[in-house]
Amino acid sequence: MKKINFLASLVALIGLAACGSNANSGEATDINSDSGAQFAVNVEASTVAWTGTKVVGMGMHAGTFGIQSGSFTVKEGQVVGGSFVLDLNNIVCTDTASWMNEELKGKLVGHLKDTSFLFVAEFPTATFEIASVVALDSADANGNSHTVTGNLTLRGETRSISFPAKMEVSETSVHAVGQAVINRLDFGINYDKEKMSLTEKLKATVQNGIVGENVTIDMDLTASAQ
Repeated sequence: MKKINFLASLVALIGLAACGSNANSGEATDINSDSGAQFAVNVEASTVAWTGTKVVGMGMHAGTFGIQSGSFTVKEGQVVGGSFVLDLNNIVCTDTASWMNEELKGKLVGHLKDTSFLFVAEFPTATFEIASVVALDSADANGNSHTVTGNLTLRGETRSISFPAKMEVSETSVHAVGQAVINRLDFGINYDKEKMSLTEKLKATVQNGIVGENVTIDMDLTASAQ
C-alpha cells in the first residue's frame, strides 16, 4: 500500500509541475549580423533578476544575476542586435521573508550553483544574443513596445527565446525593460545525473516535480553610446 501511495503522489507532483507552462523557447535561431552604433550596458545601473517557484503554492525564491558585460547595436534609431554575458558566480538571493536569514540565503545560492542546477563550476556564465527586435503595432497592456527574439545559452544548452520588452532609444542611450519566462528543463537544469540507481531516479523525479519548471527573468538594462 505504501508503494502505491508513493507512486500516486509521484504522478500527482509531475502533473502539477507540468501545468500552466507559458515558456516560449525553441531551437537556436540565426543571429542578425547588421552593423550599427554600439551602446555599452552600464552594469552598475542595470539589473537581471530571477524568480523561481515551487508547485502547489509551496513558496518562491528570488534574486539577481551579476552582469559581466553587454551591448546593444542600434541602426537608424532602432535596436537591431546585441549580446550580454551574465556572471553566474555572482548570484544573489533577495528573498524578504522574515525566516529567510543570511545563512539560509547562502545555502540556497550554493544549491543553485551546484550540479543539480546551474553547475557554475563548469558553466560560470550565461549568454544572450539578440536575433531580432520587432516593433509592435501598438504598446500592449504592460507598455511593451517590441518583441525580442534571441539565443540564450545556459549550462551549455542554447535555445531561442522570445519575450515582450519596452525599448527606448535616443542618440545617446538605450533603455530596455523585458520579462522572459524560460523552462529550466530545456536547459538541463534538473536533479538528474548519470548512472542513477532506481532509488536515485525516483528521488530526482520527486524533486523535479516539487520545483516549478518555469523561471522568470526580469531585465532592466541601461546602455550608453560609445
